[in-house]
Amino acid sequence: MNKHQWLIDNVPVTVRISRSRNISITVAPFAGVTMSIPVYASRSMAEDFFRSRIKWVRENITRMQDIESASRIANNSVIRLARKESRIKLIRRLYELAHQHCLHYNRISIRDQKTVWGSCSIKNNINLNIRLAWLPDELIDYVILHELMHTKIRNHKEEFWNALEEKIASVKSIREKLKSYRYLYYLPID
Repeated sequence: MNKHQWLIDNVPVTVRISRSRNISITVAPFAGVTMSIPVYASRSMAEDFFRSRIKWVRENITRMQDIESASRIANNSVIRLARKESRIKLIRRLYELAHQHCLHYNRISIRDQKTVWGSCSIKNNINLNIRLAWLPDELIDYVILHELMHTKIRNHKEEFWNALEEKIASVKSIREKLKSYRYLYYLPID
């Protein structure tokens, strides 16, 4: 894949020539702005596309800079658990909550993920982000119960949220708190 550096409307952009059919733009912390363009796309076509989304790009650059700042501060101040301790903590808590709420899962995987705190597969396998262990207990319990609830209800419709609300109070406020910890996705793991 070819990679180039462009400057479009004073925004540095890493441009990747790809096999994709469409032009896409991503803005990520510590990675900046990346635009993937198909082989057939001309530079002017790509720049026009970028300019048509400049407002979105600038908003996301600001958001990513905030995440980068929070991450740098947290990197210096947050006491993080090492991998082994994090795994033990999450596995133990999953077992306790599943037993307490009579919810059954198949297997558990603890992974280093950049976009989600957890997931539940169709086979009732629970995946948890290792960084989840760094969160306050209330948020850990929320994520684990959320994924365990998917072993019974596989969607995010009203029935799911009502069932989750029966297990854990103030789901909406907890979800909002969880958003403020997204910067942890970008911290290095010991």
